[in-house]
Amino acid sequence: MLGYRSRYRCEYSKSIGIQGSDYVTYAKTITEEVISDLKGKFDYRKEYSPDLRQIYSQYLKDNPFLKECPKQEGKASEISAHDMEEAVKRATKLMVEYKKIDDNYINANPNVKQFNQTVYESNLKTKFNEFVSQELSKIKCLNKLETTIGLLSIKAPDIVTQNGDFCEMSQNVSLKVKTLGSKFMAAIDGKCNHLRQTNWGAAFRCQRRLLPANFADGVNKIPVASDGSPLPNERFISNKLLKQPWCDPDQTLSSMQMIWGQLMAHDVIKTIQYMGFGLRCCPTTGAPHSECVLINDIPQDRLTMAFSNQTCMSFARSIACNACQLGPRNEESLSIQMVDQWCSPSFRPYTPKRSQSAAECRPVLTVDELTTQLRAAISERKRISGTQVLTIGDNVVEYYLANQSDPPLMLRTEFISEDIGVGVFATQVIPKHTFICEYDGQLMDAQQAKVWEVFHALRAEGCYMYYFTHKSKRWCLDATAPTARFGRLLNHSRKHPNVKAVAVEYEGRPYVVLKTLREINVDEELRYDYGERDPAVIAAKPWLNTS
Repeated sequence: MLGYRSRYRCEYSKSIGIQGSDYVTYAKTITEEVISDLKGKFDYRKEYSPDLRQIYSQYLKDNPFLKECPKQEGKASEISAHDMEEAVKRATKLMVEYKKIDDNYINANPNVKQFNQTVYESNLKTKFNEFVSQELSKIKCLNKLETTIGLLSIKAPDIVTQNGDFCEMSQNVSLKVKTLGSKFMAAIDGKCNHLRQTNWGAAFRCQRRLLPANFADGVNKIPVASDGSPLPNERFISNKLLKQPWCDPDQTLSSMQMIWGQLMAHDVIKTIQYMGFGLRCCPTTGAPHSECVLINDIPQDRLTMAFSNQTCMSFARSIACNACQLGPRNEESLSIQMVDQWCSPSFRPYTPKRSQSAAECRPVLTVDELTTQLRAAISERKRISGTQVLTIGDNVVEYYLANQSDPPLMLRTEFISEDIGVGVFATQVIPKHTFICEYDGQLMDAQQAKVWEVFHALRAEGCYMYYFTHKSKRWCLDATAPTARFGRLLNHSRKHPNVKAVAVEYEGRPYVVLKTLREINVDEELRYDYGERDPAVIAAKPWLNTS
C-alpha cells in the first residue's frame, strides 16, 4: 500500500483535546502585526495628508464649471439634499437619451447583443452616477479636486444602490467570502490573493489608481490641454518621438520589449471595452457612439498607407465600474492582477528526457498526438494493447505534471448527497492502467504535515492530506486548499476501488498520480482506497472499513 489519506484525521483531532490558544495567538499576530491596515484610496500611509493633497492640487486645480458660477467655487461637503435631488432629475433625462443611443446601436448591430449583460447593466448604473457627478459639479461649481476626491465621500443616489447590486466592484473586501484567512490559494477570479483585502487583484473589479484621475470635467471627459484645446494626435507624437527611417534595426531593443508590453497589458491591466469589440468608432455614416474617442486625421506614413491610407483609429473606451459611487470614472479590470506567465517560453519545466529523444531522432509526441492515441485506446472501435497504453500513459503523466493540469474531457464532478458531497465520474470508457489525474497539493514532509493537521482541525474546515513513502522518506500532499483539480475530490472505497494512487518522480520531485485498476465505464464513479488503518480514526468513521 502506497500510503493513506488523512481527510478525516483533521476532523477527528478536534475530539482528542487539542487546544487552540496557540493558534489564535499566532493568527492574531499575522493579522494585526504583519499585515497592517491599508488606509485611504491612493496611498495607504499618507492618504489625504497635506503633502499629497498639495501634489493633487497642482494638477487638479482647474475648474471647468467656473464660467457657470464665476463668484465662488463650491465644496462637495456643502451638497444638500435639494442639490442631490436636482442632480438626479437632470441625470435621469441624460440617461434616457443615452439609453436611446445604445438601443439604436444594438438594434443596428445584432452582434453586440452577445455582450455580457451583467457587465452591461453595471455600466448603465455607473453611467447614471457619472451624470449625477457631472451635474453636482455644475450645481456647486466644484473644481477638479473637489469632484475627484470630495465626491467620493458623498453617498450615491438610492435609485442605483438600493439593492446593493455591483457595489462589491469598488470595495476592497468581498462581501461574499466568509472564510477569510482559511484559504491558502486565491480563487479562480483572483479573490483572496490578499488575506484581508480579499477583492484586491480580482477580475471584474475597479482598478485601483495610484493618483486621482484628471479628466477634463473631473468626471469622465477625455483630458485636454491646459488652454482647453485637444491634445496632439497620438500618431503624430509617435512619429515625432521614434527614430526615422522606420526600418532601421535597433541594436538595443528587440521584439521581446513589445512582447513584454503585451504581457503586462493582457495579463495585468487589461480592461473591458464598451460593448466588447462590437463598438465601431470609425463609422462611414453618422456620428460615432458617445463611448468612442475620436482619433482621426492620422498623419500619413508608410505604415498607414499600407493599411489603405487609414485616417481613423477605432478606439472604444473601457467599461466603467462606479456602480455605487460618485466621483470620477474608474475602469473595470478583466484579468486578475497577477502575471501567470501563460505565454512565457521558459515557464514549462525543462525535460532532459525529451531533449535526448529529439537528439536521437526519435519522434517526441506532442500532447495532441498523445491525446489522439489515448482516444484510440478508449474508442470501442479500435483497441490497442495494455503495454501500449502503459507507454503512452507514462508520456501523458510527464506532460500533465510539467503543465500542472489534468487530462481534459475525461472526468466530471457531480453532487451525490449531503453526507458524501461531490464525487468524480467518468465521461467516457477509460482503459485499465490509464492516468486520470494528479493528487495535487502542497508537498511537505510528514512532521510538518502533522502541524498542519492541527491547524486544519482548529479551523473546522476539513482537510485533504495524503501521506505516502518515496525513497524511504515519509511525505505528505496537503490538498486542503480548494482548486479546480480532480484528485482531491475522489471518494473512498476499501472494498471496491477502481482507482489506485501511485507515487512517481518527475525532475527529482515526488508526485502522487491516480490510475485506473480496471476499465471504467461511462458515468461510473471513480473511487480509491484512502489507506487509512488507524483504529481510532476508523472507530470515529466506521464506514472507512465498510465502504
